[in-house]
Amino acid sequence: MLLTYALLLQLVPFRANAATVIASKTGRRTLSTTGDQKKRGRDFNGEIAASANGVFFPEPQTGSGSNTITDAVVSRHAPTLTKGSVDGSIRVFSGESFAVNSQDQLTGDLYAVGTPNIFVQSGASYGGTVSDGASSSPSDYSITLQSGVSMPGKIHTRADALTLPADVPTSVPAPTGTRNVTVQSQSDVANLGSWQTLRDLNVTATHLTINVPPGDYGTFTVNGNS
Repeated sequence: MLLTYALLLQLVPFRANAATVIASKTGRRTLSTTGDQKKRGRDFNGEIAASANGVFFPEPQTGSGSNTITDAVVSRHAPTLTKGSVDGSIRVFSGESFAVNSQDQLTGDLYAVGTPNIFVQSGASYGGTVSDGASSSPSDYSITLQSGVSMPGKIHTRADALTLPADVPTSVPAPTGTRNVTVQSQSDVANLGSWQTLRDLNVTATHLTINVPPGDYGTFTVNGNS
C-alpha cells in the first residue's frame, strides 16, 4: 500500500445550504494505535486503510491551486470508521450512506457528492454544512453523526467526484521490502530496522506512535483499543 500518493485537485467551496436533519437520540506518516484495524478495504482505523477497494492517501500539498489536493484520505466508496482518527479531511466519491460514531476523530472537513441527508443525533456537533456548488445528485443517501460526535470541520455537499487517473491503482508501485513485522510493545518500535526492507506491518500494542517515512509498502494492520 502506498501511503504517499498525490491525486486529483482541491475543490473551492462556495457558501450554500444543504438538507440537514436533527435526529432524536436513537513527508512522514504517523500511525496512532487508537483503534481497531480490520484487514478490509475502506476501513479507516487508527489512520490506516486498505487500498484494494479504492482508498488512497494523497501526499499533503501546500497552496490552493486548481491542481492541488490537500485531503488526508480520498475514497471511491463510503468509509467504515471504527474507533480511529483521521488527521485532515476526507473526500468520498460515491453516494453511499455511512456514519461517524463518537469514538471517531476527524480533524478536518468531510466532502460528499450530491446532497445527502445529514442526520445529527442528540449530543453530536459539527462545524456546519456548505455547498461546493456542483451537481445536486445523488440525493438518496445519508451521513449520520452519531450521539457524542464532536467534529470541528464542515461537511461539504455537492462536491463532485473527480476522475482518478486511468492507471490508478495499477500505477501504485509494488512494495519494495520483504519483511513482515509485528509490533507488540514500545521496544519493538525501536527495533523495527530499516523501513526500506519492510513490507507488512502488524501493530497489536496500544498507545504507540510510529513514524512511517514515505515509501512503497504492503499491508499495515492496527489492532487494539486505547
